[in-house]
Amino acid sequence: MSRSITVELPRLSYYTGEVIEGTVVIETTSEAKSRGLYVDFTGTEETQITRQSGKTSHTYRSTATLVQWRLPLRGEEPVPPGTYRYPFRFQIPEQGLPSYAGRHASVKYILTARLDVPLWLDTVWKTEIFVFYARPSVRTYAQPVRFRSGGEGPEVYVELDGDRFFARELIGC
Repeated sequence: MSRSITVELPRLSYYTGEVIEGTVVIETTSEAKSRGLYVDFTGTEETQITRQSGKTSHTYRSTATLVQWRLPLRGEEPVPPGTYRYPFRFQIPEQGLPSYAGRHASVKYILTARLDVPLWLDTVWKTEIFVFYARPSVRTYAQPVRFRSGGEGPEVYVELDGDRFFARELIGC
């Protein structure tokens, strides 16, 4: 029994607020039992910081799920032999974070198509989707950021004119 699953997408990079449209393609050479066909879209933010004091170090990790959607495309029924196409579409959140990979943090979006096969390995297709800020959404939803240093001695108060910026952009404060 041979089966495969692929996803046809026009591209892998999108702006916040854009609609992702694609097609899941299933090919089987014989009937395959199925508990359903799903498209999952998951956005995850991960942070990791290591603090060292002398010979000991502590690593602090945090993971936050930014978005987790499941679109059911097909119900629980056998898939007959042949090739089948299932279109899907969903919108990336207007205020979603952009994709990012740095030394201490990352934001990643994964698109997964899954044919759920009972009592056997699921047939899975997976790829990373890259999300960028749409400039209008940044300016529409920007909020001032305020910071006041505390403690003894002189204090500093800083107010930035927004909370989202682009590379090489001048930050006014």
